[in-house]
Amino acid sequence: MDGPFDGAAAGSALQPIASQAAIERWLVTQVALAANEDPDEIDITLPFSAYALDSAAAAELTAGLEDWLGLSLPPTLIWDYPSIKQLARYLKQSEEG
Repeated sequence: MDGPFDGAAAGSALQPIASQAAIERWLVTQVALAANEDPDEIDITLPFSAYALDSAAAAELTAGLEDWLGLSLPPTLIWDYPSIKQLARYLKQSEEG
């Protein structure tokens, strides 16, 4: 994959059980790249829609997460967990389970 959500762009793949904070940092970096924003300006409690991520960007983000975490994720992930904080919490729990 070649885009802002490429897992390699954010560093090497995680060892099993990434912390929620690490997942949040990864998501902040990827959303900032896609939205052309400074990562410090990304609010993890705002919905992804606040950063104008369209369905193609959401699909790319999900694919990047699958690569980075080594998980199979549903295509509706971004809509089911609409903020970085909610999504990171879900992913952490999924990774543990």
